[in-house]
Amino acid sequence: MLKSFFTNGFRPLPVGRLEWLIIRIAFASLVFYDLIDTNPYGYTAQKSPVGIAKFIDLTWLHLDWARPAILVLAGIACLAYIAGRGLAITLPALLVLSTLVRTYHNSQGFQDHSHQLIALTLLAQSIVVWVFLVRRWKKLPTPSLTDRINEHSWLLYYSQGIIASTYVVAAMSKLMRSTGMWVINSPYIAFDIVKAQRQNYYKYLDDSLAGDPEKAVWVLENQNIARLMFGGAFFLELFALIALKNRMWALLTGLSLIILHRSIKWMMGLNFATAELLLLVFFINVPFWIHWAANRHKNPLEK
Repeated sequence: MLKSFFTNGFRPLPVGRLEWLIIRIAFASLVFYDLIDTNPYGYTAQKSPVGIAKFIDLTWLHLDWARPAILVLAGIACLAYIAGRGLAITLPALLVLSTLVRTYHNSQGFQDHSHQLIALTLLAQSIVVWVFLVRRWKKLPTPSLTDRINEHSWLLYYSQGIIASTYVVAAMSKLMRSTGMWVINSPYIAFDIVKAQRQNYYKYLDDSLAGDPEKAVWVLENQNIARLMFGGAFFLELFALIALKNRMWALLTGLSLIILHRSIKWMMGLNFATAELLLLVFFINVPFWIHWAANRHKNPLEK
C-alpha cells in the first residue's frame, strides 16, 4: 500500500494558463506588498549584521531615495513577472531586492523570519526558469513528463516544494534540539506563551495582557492533552512534503497549516500572515478548484 501511495503522484501536474496567470498576479502582489513595508527602511545602522550584511554595508537603505527606487524596480519586475516576460532576469531581481531589504531589517539585533518564504519561493522559481533556459541554449530536452506538463507545472511544483520544505526543516530542528523528546516536552511551550504575552504587554502596555496567560496555565494543567495537540502539529510539519503528491493533498496540507498558524496566533499572539497567504496561493489554489468544480464531470481530478 505504501509503495503504491508513493509511486502514484509526487510529480508536476498540468497547470492552465489562466490558473498560472492568477497565481502570478497573487504572488507578485504579495512580493510587492512586502517591499512596501516602511520598517526596514527606517533604520539608520545595522547593529548586528547577518547574512550578506556582514560583507556589504546596507545602511544606504535608510536614505530618502532608497525606498522609492526599490519600489520602482520591484514594480517593473512584478509587472514583467505577471506578463511572463524576462523571468530569467525579473525573478532574480526580485530575489535580490527582497534579500537586501529583509537582511537589513534582520541586522538590527533581532530576527524576523516571517518574510523568508517569499525569498525562498523566488529562489525556487529562479532556479526552475534558469534550468529551462540553459537547456534551451544547449538544445537539451526540457524536463517534462507528458505533453501537458510545461514550465508552469514545474514552477508551481517547486514553489510548493520549497515552502513545504521549510516546515520539514522546522520539525527536524525541533527534533534535533530536543534530542528526540520534543513531543514529550511540548507542554513546556507554556513558557513560550508566557514569554510572548510578556513581550506584547511591554510593547503595547495593555493591562489586559498582564498576569499569567490562561492558555499557558491550561497547558500545564492538561499536559497529556497538550502533547496530543502539539504532537499533531509537529507531525503535520514533519510530513508537509506530502502536499506534493497531488492537488488534493496540497489543499488539505495548506488548510491544515493555515489552521496551525491560526492556532499559534490564538495561543501566542504570533502572526504568520505571509506564510498563510503563500499557502493560500500555492497550496489551496482557489482558481483551480473553482475550475474543477465547474468542470468536474469533464476533467476528473488528477491522481
